[in-house]
Amino acid sequence: TMSYYSQQIQHSLIVALVALFVALFYVLVSRLFGQRKFVRNGFWIILFLGSLAVIVTFTLVRLGVRGHEVRQIVWIPFAGGEYSNVSKSLMAIKIFGNVALFVPFGISLQLLVRRQIWVTVAAGLTTSLCVEVLQYLLTRGTSITGHLILDCAGALVGASICCLFVDL
Repeated sequence: TMSYYSQQIQHSLIVALVALFVALFYVLVSRLFGQRKFVRNGFWIILFLGSLAVIVTFTLVRLGVRGHEVRQIVWIPFAGGEYSNVSKSLMAIKIFGNVALFVPFGISLQLLVRRQIWVTVAAGLTTSLCVEVLQYLLTRGTSITGHLILDCAGALVGASICCLFVDL
């Protein structure tokens, strides 16, 4: 199981780095051609799309062989699925990982839309719900209501960080 998660993390990091390099290249080219007014929004659009690509890569793309691909929904948060029969340290990693997965989403979307935080959190909930439904339909892991909570928390953390450091 850990080697599968290691593959997920490696592939997700590659996607994140590609998105970051594309965003930085966009800024460089835009500035060279004197398109300064498009630089900020384009940069955050690319990073937002990159954060979505990381979420899709980590949650939906089949990487390697995963033995427990079943169609299951766990309605009670943190009561089953990938949270059952695991050590406390692995559970903490899974919880932190789910929150961390949506922090870049929250930061980039908050900087892009520049609205109240609840808009970003609602978008995080919607994205998370779409991922969980697709995981169920594509049998890519267990759909867990706890992920909705953790993903919204990640979007909230990202949007809050953004609001603390950027005057919106």
